[in-house]
Amino acid sequence: MSTHLDRLLDATPRMAFVPDPTPVCSIGDFEGRVELLIKHDDAQSFAGGGNKLRKLEFLAAQAKSENADTLVTSGGIQSNHARATAGVAARIGMACHLLLRDMVPGQPPEYRTNGNQVYLSLFGATHEILPTETDLQAATDTTVAALTSSGRRPFVVPFGGSNWAGCLGYVACAREIVGQFGPRATPEVICVPFGSGGTYAGLLAGFHALGLEQRVVGYCVFDTVETAKARAFGFLDDLAGRIGLDSEALRAAVELDDRTLGDGYGLPGPDTVDTINHMGRNHGLVLDPVYTGKAMAGVVQWLRDGRFTSGSRVLFLHTGGQPAVFAYSSTLRREVEARG
Repeated sequence: MSTHLDRLLDATPRMAFVPDPTPVCSIGDFEGRVELLIKHDDAQSFAGGGNKLRKLEFLAAQAKSENADTLVTSGGIQSNHARATAGVAARIGMACHLLLRDMVPGQPPEYRTNGNQVYLSLFGATHEILPTETDLQAATDTTVAALTSSGRRPFVVPFGGSNWAGCLGYVACAREIVGQFGPRATPEVICVPFGSGGTYAGLLAGFHALGLEQRVVGYCVFDTVETAKARAFGFLDDLAGRIGLDSEALRAAVELDDRTLGDGYGLPGPDTVDTINHMGRNHGLVLDPVYTGKAMAGVVQWLRDGRFTSGSRVLFLHTGGQPAVFAYSSTLRREVEARG
């Protein structure tokens, strides 16, 4: 175990939002090829749970240290990150304003009113829905200026909670996983959805900081491998400088796959819908159409392609997102009915 990493994490301001550790459960033999383990970062009662809370442990502490009174962030209409940020703001006594871009075309009415949208009013956040073509950075700058001029002290939480501070949430999670399994007994591969990239980058950097060349595979849910890889490299280079790692070794370890991306963010393809229904009916596991459903569809594809060692253990990081299932209810039913 890296004492340097321990010192870094212990010295960085952090709030406690996530139970330590989150549970790991086995669903046993999967597709006749591997043992599939699930690390349940969704198994949290606070703010709807999910991976964003690990990032917000560090980001909210930073906001407090800067004497902020309002959290500002951006995302899509069904953003898990926006929901988690709103919940954190309520917990720590801050206001919250959300800039939500209409990023997913052709959705039914419940997409704009159900799912994560319900939580926003429960947590007392204000939000505005912006057109698809909106420049979120420019809109954020305008919002910050307006809040500041009105006497507020805004703190901008990055898109997806992903910057070096947010990534530390999953650097710490890597240490947690090693504590659960032991440094010589971690699964062959850890699989995770790859959206804004902070979860993936934090995990990979965390294992390297612990001296482990742990394979971590990211399944793209937001954009293609080329774009996602460039974003991962940016986070990894930053983390390498702060933690004292070899950035080239980190870059070389990146493994991403976009074959289950479908038509883009928030648009589940037939493979994703089939996987969501299969895991629900056969394992009682709830996956969402935006993140975990696509990533698990990627895991299934890798299994069928023989890309995992037969008989090995594969750990799937469940990043949450279940509230979005309700926003996609008619989409999921329609796809299932179309298949008979």
